[in-house]
Amino acid sequence: MTKATKIILGIVVLVIIVVLVVIFYKPAAKGTIKIGVILDLTGPASSDNLRTKKGLDLALEEINRDGINGRKIELVWEDDKCDAKEGVSAFYKMMSLYKFPVIIGGSCSSVTLAIAPIAEQNKIVLISPYSSNPQLTNAGDYIFRTAPSDIFEGNLEAEFIAKNLSLKSIGILYVNNDYGKGLADVLSSRFESLGGEVLIKEPYALDTSDFRTHLIKIKNKNPELIYIAGYQKALINIVKQIQELGFNGRVVANSLMDDPQIIKEVDSAGEGIIIGSVFFDPIEEFQSKFQNKYGEKAGTLDACGYDTLKLIANAIEKEGYNPDGIKKALYKIDYNGALGHLTFDKNGDIVWPKLTIKTVKNGQIIPY
Repeated sequence: MTKATKIILGIVVLVIIVVLVVIFYKPAAKGTIKIGVILDLTGPASSDNLRTKKGLDLALEEINRDGINGRKIELVWEDDKCDAKEGVSAFYKMMSLYKFPVIIGGSCSSVTLAIAPIAEQNKIVLISPYSSNPQLTNAGDYIFRTAPSDIFEGNLEAEFIAKNLSLKSIGILYVNNDYGKGLADVLSSRFESLGGEVLIKEPYALDTSDFRTHLIKIKNKNPELIYIAGYQKALINIVKQIQELGFNGRVVANSLMDDPQIIKEVDSAGEGIIIGSVFFDPIEEFQSKFQNKYGEKAGTLDACGYDTLKLIANAIEKEGYNPDGIKKALYKIDYNGALGHLTFDKNGDIVWPKLTIKTVKNGQIIPY
């Protein structure tokens, strides 16, 4: 083989190598995409949030099969205990140590309302899968949520009580934080606008377990109906104690009552309760995946967690791992997820699929 032939052969081999590299080479990933998560994992809303966590974990597993442009997602968790101070502390920790461009949280509305101004000021995208206080609508351009505003639930329940049940007087028992107060205020305002009378609005502390004093005060006002708003642990005790006190009127509960486990625990005390529900069964495909992983049926909270992380991953893939890109993509998002077709409005509020009225009959939650 002549020298010239060797040179030509070498050039051909080099060209082939270059072509193969161009075709098959994938740049090395730059490391994991870290996303902060601030939820109540041990406090009064933990049973709700642990369902949200299941949805997040399922989404994480699916996303990391292929990654985002070769990069996997890592979730960094903090427990806010449904306490605003804990939530603020967790947010500052994530902001200073990790410099996340996007954080999922908080859980309770009081937490999210406390950290939202910090997120907005520092241009960090904050997306809550759980908080529903109406004030979050105007919290800022970087603030989003995949749970509906209490305006929708409170108005739905007030209109049902006034129009469908034709009742004129109610008493309200609500958890004394931003979630409970926001829901109670919306419901009472709408009910009074329809000609009804709110005889008493009774707040209770977040850690309350004995509600008898509150319920006796409400019962002594002789309302036709008691409306109760709280988290799942409190709802169980309230419903049992309403039965113990022999209240003969109607009872309407907030959407967190829409949980088969709660209905099982309250047993006969739950019979006939009406639930103004933002909950509904997620789409069949998600339901199947969830049951395969966890061996149980998924609910709306599971789906909210799942869709929240999927929306963020979609946004990062489209516009990059930076706050302005994620914000831009979320406002333009057009996504089909576990909850169905989802978009955000101009305020970062999710355009919620539907709301329904349900009741408990023979120990089962059914459409009213």
